[in-house]
Amino acid sequence: MTLTLGAEVEHRVVLSGREQTYKISDTIVNFDHGSYYENTAAGNLGASYSLDNNTLAYVHLDSRFSNNTRGTYGASMGIQLSF
Repeated sequence: MTLTLGAEVEHRVVLSGREQTYKISDTIVNFDHGSYYENTAAGNLGASYSLDNNTLAYVHLDSRFSNNTRGTYGASMGIQLSF
């Protein structure tokens, strides 16, 4: 069995935001986000197990958190076959 653990920390700075123009019920709206920053942290955990010489079963869990967006979570599992 093999276990893997990973982590990532990121700080992002946007110096000039993007201007958006859109229309709602015949009213034109302009939105300029301007400059902003974002801090994120991510982590993952995985486990894999060799069933025989050509087959590998695995499970992965991951998540990401940010000060500007909601956290995300994910999971996957599977079997890798080699022919």
